[in-house]
Amino acid sequence: MKGIVYTLFQDMVEEEFGLEVWEHLLEHSSLPSEGIYTSVKTYPDEEIVELITQLSAHSGTPAPDLIEHFGHYLLPNLMATLPAMISRYHDLWSFLGAIDDVIHMEVQKLNPDALTPEIKVIEHHGDQMDVSYKSPRKLCFLAIGLIKQAGIHFNTPVDVTHKQCMHDDHQHCVLSITLSEPIYA
Repeated sequence: MKGIVYTLFQDMVEEEFGLEVWEHLLEHSSLPSEGIYTSVKTYPDEEIVELITQLSAHSGTPAPDLIEHFGHYLLPNLMATLPAMISRYHDLWSFLGAIDDVIHMEVQKLNPDALTPEIKVIEHHGDQMDVSYKSPRKLCFLAIGLIKQAGIHFNTPVDVTHKQCMHDDHQHCVLSITLSEPIYA
């Protein structure tokens, strides 16, 4: 996983839990990197899992909730790395539809070794969209946080539910995205 994810996770932990909690996570984790991250380097996926597991144990917050929360934190920072491309999208639905075929392709151009998840629109009707999420990392809860934060960014708050999940031995997750509040012009 790219180092930017790790540096942003560290920023989130320090901002929301404090520097002493970050240091606690490093002390209680077995990390080949020793918790020293740079944004451009790639690190083993197991390190983020270890850090989240330790944060969950320390905070008492379930790991899926922490991962989803990190998705909320992560999105604005990732969007800031591709501002010209992101500005092309004026609504949530077109943004979500472009993730795999446009945005992830641009990420691959900038970082050829980046392993992006596969996110495909299965169906879209009005204010409801089902997407398929597939990744060997199985970070579907991160995707949920990212999608919900994208809804906030586009002033289109949404609810996201799992119709099926890779953690239940499915080949991919199906995430159902629905408008959570009517938007009045």
